[in-house]
Amino acid sequence: MQPGRIARVSLCVLAAACARSPDRLPTATRYDSAGIRVVVTPADAGEEWRLGAAPSLDLADGPTSVHSFSRIRGILELQDGRIVVLDGGTCEIRYFSARAEPLHQVGRCGRQPGQFVSLWLVGRGPADELLVWDLETRRFTWLSTAGQPRAFVELPDSFGTVTPWYVFADSRVLATVRRTPAALRGAMQDTTVLWDLDPETRQQTRLVSKPGVWWWTGPRGREPVPFTGNAVFALRANAVAIAAGSEHAVELWSRAGTLQARYIDERPAEPLTRAEISEYRDTELRSMDAAAARDRLAEWNAMPLPAYRLAYDRLLISPDGRIWARDYEWRDQRDHRWTVFDTSGLAIARVRTPAFLEILELHEDHVLGHGTDENGREHAWVYAIDRPRAGQRNRP
Repeated sequence: MQPGRIARVSLCVLAAACARSPDRLPTATRYDSAGIRVVVTPADAGEEWRLGAAPSLDLADGPTSVHSFSRIRGILELQDGRIVVLDGGTCEIRYFSARAEPLHQVGRCGRQPGQFVSLWLVGRGPADELLVWDLETRRFTWLSTAGQPRAFVELPDSFGTVTPWYVFADSRVLATVRRTPAALRGAMQDTTVLWDLDPETRQQTRLVSKPGVWWWTGPRGREPVPFTGNAVFALRANAVAIAAGSEHAVELWSRAGTLQARYIDERPAEPLTRAEISEYRDTELRSMDAAAARDRLAEWNAMPLPAYRLAYDRLLISPDGRIWARDYEWRDQRDHRWTVFDTSGLAIARVRTPAFLEILELHEDHVLGHGTDENGREHAWVYAIDRPRAGQRNRP
């Protein structure tokens, strides 16, 4: 297709989608512009997916304390079916069978190699090796396929403030560096910079930068401006998916730092209402004493608030390449709302998930996440994804 030429196509992206009435089929406008592929899906397109009514697996459903969790920091499923849970409360990396049977655990609290202070899961490398990061000691720990520490790499303080997020197939790391301008009076905006980092050689390549959260510096010091936020991103093979701002769109960037594609859901940007601003402000002020509330109200009256809500606050990607984008939320909701983009960039589904479940990993037919029950007990759960069968439609 020549640049600037537009073709309108109707696609059957799933067998279930092909069975629906023609007016419900996802349609898209695809065109190339300056070498960038753009895929646009109408706002009302896509199936309704949901999760199973109950978890298909509960890793905390056991008779002994070994099944209890405290401050889960990561969950993932290995290729052989084992499930790994990072427990921030016990500083342990815990391995379970595919049937939730405890196998073994690695680590304990401490500052020596093999010990942890503040666990952070980076991701899986080749052959189901895992990479974890300790935010406090600035140490990377590689775990072998068998789940044993095999290598340690520390980054010096001079390297800067870095947060690693994902592992590329060649064991390099996708990391962020957020640069905040000097503390001047008034409003200023962060920049989120994504880096391709080699932990061992400390070589880093800048991939892309995006505008970040706004800050307000007043008499109370520096505080984030309400309703603003940083870009969200996730790794798909050797490309990085990024969403930022109020447009319901996901960008795909290569490791060379070039924009490859934009996936657009035509839902309009949502204006930030006076009622939302008042609710957020009044909730905050009620938690303060009279003097602090008076100073904070003056800041509220001076801060430049955004006109529109952010579009997304979370991106996740399944092994088969589907991107789940979660609608931005600034307060507790009854459920989370997601849009699913397939590998071609079409928005093929809308998903609602319960508010108590924080999804940490996706698979083709299930998700892994954590949350607390009515008694305050933390769980690591697996939920099946329920898609409509051919000729059927899930109720919203």
